[in-house]
Amino acid sequence: MKKKIGVAAIITIILVSMVIIYINNITPKAELVANVINNLSFAVQDSTASNKGDLLIIKIVNNSDLKIYNDNVFFNYPIKQKNGYVENKYKIEAVLTKKVMKPKEEMFISVLIPFGDFISEENFHKDLLYYEYEGYYDKISEKTSFFISNYIPTN
Repeated sequence: MKKKIGVAAIITIILVSMVIIYINNITPKAELVANVINNLSFAVQDSTASNKGDLLIIKIVNNSDLKIYNDNVFFNYPIKQKNGYVENKYKIEAVLTKKVMKPKEEMFISVLIPFGDFISEENFHKDLLYYEYEGYYDKISEKTSFFISNYIPTN
């Protein structure tokens, strides 16, 4: 009887240890990603309208404590509808001026949002700009990749 209790206790200790190790390996990544996502800010600094579209100057600031490796960033305006707006499937990739952003560093990028070919300018919800950002924190690795998407006001 004592041997059965001892074996059960050892198995329980092993299982609890494995869970603790698993949680310790996952929690730091979640905390680091949250640190980056919550501290990476996007803002429209300037907007110039032309007959080809809107030229926007976007400021990106890394307020996190980690180095960020920029990968891709896409922008578009949502499409107006009677009861709000919907996603615009046509996205414009911006050229990044820095591939690496140190903590507390900022970057300015310009992007031209074109009009006319598929949707006229009146059909865009130009008060909001949608972005999708892909990058890495700390080092370039599949384990350190992250993705952010959100809307920012244009005025």
